[in-house]
Amino acid sequence: MREELEKELRRIAPTFLQEMDCTEMQSCMHYGIECNDGWFNPLKTFCEKVEALNEELQNKVFVAKQIKEKFGDIRVYWCLHEKSKQTWEAAPVQEPETENLFRGYLEELEKGCNTTCEHCGAKGKLTVLNGWYRTLCPGCFDKLAKKRDWDKE
Repeated sequence: MREELEKELRRIAPTFLQEMDCTEMQSCMHYGIECNDGWFNPLKTFCEKVEALNEELQNKVFVAKQIKEKFGDIRVYWCLHEKSKQTWEAAPVQEPETENLFRGYLEELEKGCNTTCEHCGAKGKLTVLNGWYRTLCPGCFDKLAKKRDWDKE
């Protein structure tokens, strides 16, 4: 994802995305949000909901461990930690009711990304392009297919 879009998500969800400031040894979030720009809007909605949930929690916090595209789907790896500790050092805690609410937000994100082109944000669908699963609109599919064919020449 472009740096300016990542900065906007970090502004919206500083607690959830706090590990973007970590080193590569501490967190995979060091590498940023590893998907294309088309999924910015579903991610923005998700981050707003998670950050609001984090603000409601008394002594716990949801933290992203990695956000990436894999097999044409969005993947969000996360943990619920105690608020008072550094997230990469804190042991995960369990709170089923709160975690279920978070999982509901995550399900909405996955559904949104499954119908959104990962490149341009238009309506898209899961497809296979040159052996890779991608969520693309017809226009981006054609553009990437032509680019790939041109690269082979």
